[in-house]
Amino acid sequence: MSSPSPAVERYDVIILGASMAGIEVLYQLRRKRRGRTLRVAVVDRQEVHGYIPLCQERLSRRLHDASARLHTAGYVTSSQHTEMIVGTVARMNSVARRVLLADGRALDARIIVVALGSVLAPPADRIPGVEGALAVKFDHEAQEVRERLQRLRAPGGPEQPRVVVVGGGISGVEMAGELAWMSQRSDDLQRPFEVTLLHSGPRLLPALCERAGALAAEHLEAQGVDLRVRARLTQMRSDGVVIEDRVPTSPEQLDMPADLVIWAGGVRPPPVLDELGVGQRDGWLTVDRELRALDADGAAIEGVFVAGDAACVVDEGGVWPTMKRAIECLWQAKIAAKNILASLQGTPRRAHRLREDFPHGVSIGARSLVVYGPLVLDLPRINTWFRRFLMRRYFARYRARARG
Repeated sequence: MSSPSPAVERYDVIILGASMAGIEVLYQLRRKRRGRTLRVAVVDRQEVHGYIPLCQERLSRRLHDASARLHTAGYVTSSQHTEMIVGTVARMNSVARRVLLADGRALDARIIVVALGSVLAPPADRIPGVEGALAVKFDHEAQEVRERLQRLRAPGGPEQPRVVVVGGGISGVEMAGELAWMSQRSDDLQRPFEVTLLHSGPRLLPALCERAGALAAEHLEAQGVDLRVRARLTQMRSDGVVIEDRVPTSPEQLDMPADLVIWAGGVRPPPVLDELGVGQRDGWLTVDRELRALDADGAAIEGVFVAGDAACVVDEGGVWPTMKRAIECLWQAKIAAKNILASLQGTPRRAHRLREDFPHGVSIGARSLVVYGPLVLDLPRINTWFRRFLMRRYFARYRARARG
């Protein structure tokens, strides 16, 4: 005799993912009187989220864990109409707007928002052995790297520990700089270690102007980082890495000892995106300018929106430049919330707007840059203060309030 199917919970809106995009969608809905009356479920595996834009400072403990965490569940449940569901999304029927969780629960909604983000994971299908590299985005990942570093730096560890960071974009530059800062603060029990940064391109910070990349290289080398540009990781082994060094002219295979490898070479789509019944480009979910999910034929799926890293905006057959940046989550979430309410009320929806540039802060250990287009300001104290100010404002924005 088969067991009965579990009851299906029904909501007005289900938000899949409670990190930066998902929590902002909820915040924007609560700003509107109509939004505050909706029955909303927020689904995530975690009840607490660390502040991702400063994950490298959480690793070094320049930012202590308690001051860099948002109690997401507390904010979500501060409204009597909103429920926090701790669980893992297994798949979704996008036409029926039904979500199935890994534990067998089924959830239905009038509107679903997919805000499942991205994963910072190396491409194991292209680089042999690279699955042994670590990434730092979430608290448990930072803790694992800290523990590995403590063992390497303790008496009895390698004579000259080497940490290799792969990736010369903003994340890689910030991680290498923070590790250099950590290494320089050593004592008898915590020996210094070497930091090597590998970047396959000709210069650091390729998404920013050339002067920003040159200054970043200068600051990293001044802090003792072994910088290797035009150096591509081709293999990772238990005792080190193999790189293809393309300096000065012809490629050369080099073996480099490494005790710890940290991946900062870009984000990838989480595997669950394949199970959501939405069209894809390179693994990301395709959406139109209203952030409505598109099916495999490019037609809009009514009642399903996508926000955050998972979204790939398709416009007139072309794809917008990468949207994988923290501030983009906030812009998209605002439009998604407006369009959720418009869809429920039968009023016209709003189009998302492409913003190709905005000011960037880049932390480089003891140094820090502010970059906007061709303008580069070397203002370590101001930038450090401002980025922490933004973090405090972020947490204040989602502070749990009285239920109502």
